[in-house]
Amino acid sequence: MGFLMKKCFNEKGQIATEYVISMGVLLAVVAVITSYSFLTYAETMKMQNLSTSLEALGNAAKYVHAAGSGNSMLTKIKIPEGVISSSILGNKLSITWKGSDFTYALDFNLSGSLPIAEGIYTMRVYANDASVAFQAI
Repeated sequence: MGFLMKKCFNEKGQIATEYVISMGVLLAVVAVITSYSFLTYAETMKMQNLSTSLEALGNAAKYVHAAGSGNSMLTKIKIPEGVISSSILGNKLSITWKGSDFTYALDFNLSGSLPIAEGIYTMRVYANDASVAFQAI
């Protein structure tokens, strides 16, 4: 009878140990997937900020261009960490972020410059006779 009791307790202990180990492995897998999801989410939000900023600048440029020379407006943009370069050439606003180019094209000439350092900027967008210009203030 004593041998049977020992065997029963050993099997229960082994089952409990296997359960704890399998739960630990499962939690580790869930932790890795969750951390990857948060990293991907952060990168997606930075890309969304860039797209939204270029769209805001483009919309402001369309507005002041339609209103005519001498008109201006202010708009806020958010530049995330990792911007390599920015340019305004011809009719295109461009920002390069971690090897990806984000571009916004318009139907008229543009001039000025865009910031590349991380931060929130107030941009002055104003129309003159030859183009629509951008200036960080």
